[in-house]
Amino acid sequence: MKKSIIIAGISGQDGSILAEKLSNNYKIIGLTRKKISNKKLVKIDKKILLIKTDYTYKSLFKIIKKYKPIEIYNFACQSNPSLSWVKINETSFSIVNITINFLEIIRKHFKKIKYFNASSCEIFKRKTTKHSEYDEIFPNNPYGISKSFAHFLTIAYRKKFNLFLVNGILFNHESLRRNKIYLGKKLITEAHELFKKKRSKIVLNDTSAIRDFSYAYDIINGIIEVMRLNKSDDFIIASGKSRSVRDFAKVIFNELNIPLNKLKSLNNKGKDFRGANISKILHKTKWKPKLNFKSFIKQMIRDYKKINSSN
Repeated sequence: MKKSIIIAGISGQDGSILAEKLSNNYKIIGLTRKKISNKKLVKIDKKILLIKTDYTYKSLFKIIKKYKPIEIYNFACQSNPSLSWVKINETSFSIVNITINFLEIIRKHFKKIKYFNASSCEIFKRKTTKHSEYDEIFPNNPYGISKSFAHFLTIAYRKKFNLFLVNGILFNHESLRRNKIYLGKKLITEAHELFKKKRSKIVLNDTSAIRDFSYAYDIINGIIEVMRLNKSDDFIIASGKSRSVRDFAKVIFNELNIPLNKLKSLNNKGKDFRGANISKILHKTKWKPKLNFKSFIKQMIRDYKKINSSN
């Protein structure tokens, strides 16, 4: 009989990719707050069990007691930093309360469960060099503040109660499974609209912003690797390479033969930097990203064409 794994936030990009990768070897219990169309999970629809939950302690305890998972992956949250200013209550509940409920249930009743907390680079104080796991935590938006609480709480429970709890600090990881409000999906979708002359330009806030961009499928592989270690810890899981938003757009525009002057930037401050030092995960595991910057963007373009050619 297959052992069970719970994935909270299975309808999102990370949860759905993880479910797909683990479904052959484990019974996947997918948690969601609302009924979903299951489009992201169509390949493994018959291999997973979707459960609607409000993520209260009572609800989660009942699910965990029934299915007895060996691992829990928590991706459940409102994950847009900008949107967190207008959805403060939803953002804080979806991160803080859910984290507390999971950790308390594990501490009180199921101490052998391995737990993954999806942390974020938004927890860090801004700096002009790459972030490491040991950098100062000083967030500047409600999303980052809530993620910081979950991050610290995970560390505290791990140390005080000797539990297997991992913080995976994630940066910008892209795929077509993301909502169109996120950069990669937005650029590829709108660039194809440009190509088909359905729009005249693409407007972004700041094309000079520099981020650590990576392919979501690579990052999920990294998450699986750190959960297979004998000892839990905190890990930055990213590409280790820093590129600008303009660089991202340039790869797409070149692939579609679109002139770069069709890209407009409202601001070009040149001071918005988020880089990642991935030396710790490279040292502790055998993981490393398979696709480089240009390769994963080109893969996303191929995926987009494949999806839309079948519609």
